Amino acid sequence: MAGVVGLLAMAVVREAGAKLGAAIGEQVMMLCGFKEDLEDMKDMLESMAAVLKDAERRSVTEESVLLWLKRLKNAAYDISDMLDEFQDKSKSATAGKMKTMLSCFAIASKISMANKMKKMRDQLRKIKEGHEAFRLTPDSTPYNEHHRPDPRETTSKVIQSSIIGRDKERKQVVSLLSASDEEDTVIVPIYGFGGIGKTALAQLVFNDTQFRGYDHRVWVYVSQVFDLKKIGDTIISQVSNERNKNEYTRENINGRLCDLLEDKNTLIVLDDLWETNDFHLNELKLMLNTKGKIKVLVTTRNEDVAKKICTHKPYVGLCHVLEYN
Repeated sequence: MAGVVGLLAMAVVREAGAKLGAAIGEQVMMLCGFKEDLEDMKDMLESMAAVLKDAERRSVTEESVLLWLKRLKNAAYDISDMLDEFQDKSKSATAGKMKTMLSCFAIASKISMANKMKKMRDQLRKIKEGHEAFRLTPDSTPYNEHHRPDPRETTSKVIQSSIIGRDKERKQVVSLLSASDEEDTVIVPIYGFGGIGKTALAQLVFNDTQFRGYDHRVWVYVSQVFDLKKIGDTIISQVSNERNKNEYTRENINGRLCDLLEDKNTLIVLDDLWETNDFHLNELKLMLNTKGKIKVLVTTRNEDVAKKICTHKPYVGLCHVLEYN
């Protein structure tokens, strides 16, 4: 029984942590002032996730550790349910007028959500104090490196139902990407709330006739765990049609991309970018700056990320951030 509780706790805690990470970058959460609460809860969950393997082992013989695991599992369930509820409400509000959402939704829901978050933060803090008292040993594998399939991973395949009513937006994005043929690298981000169709719009652009004649078209699902080498490897594998059997260094990746994309027209979609660190984003832009003609379409929920990743040119076309809402 103890082993089952431990495994379930691991799964639920990681799922709740992923949802917290996703919620942190959402505009509606920032507009409602919940970013600090979310980050605090995510930090506490990550701290406790690191000791779950030791807790699972000790729970077999120590009843108090087993009880702690159960409390943590239930708290993670509550956090996940709370975020799902808030996400459902925000999606419903997004279907209406934006101003209506920011007034009615924010005022009506913010107090309730704030109370729930305070309760959850206090509960997590007490549970965290419990694990510190047990002196549990952290796992050597970092929290973000526990590999598991990402159910949110996307592809370039267009879902036919997503095409209806998107022609205007598709043309607008294609126009932004094609605004200048003189610049080597053009980066246009689409940002907005989760669930509004950013990925569907990117899929339509990716499959647009404007880009079918390009030498290369590459679709990269970035996800919450930012891995520059993985992004580079994905581009190389899709462009060369070969699976990389070597462990490329960053230097190898940059050189290989320059070789493959030189004098080529290439469209790259970076779907679901979360990284906010300026250094990492600048490194990404540098990696994409090859000798070819590169058009990059980025989807992100975070307006700040969109503004950072956008190419900085002295005219509006390339610096324009499409706010899709």
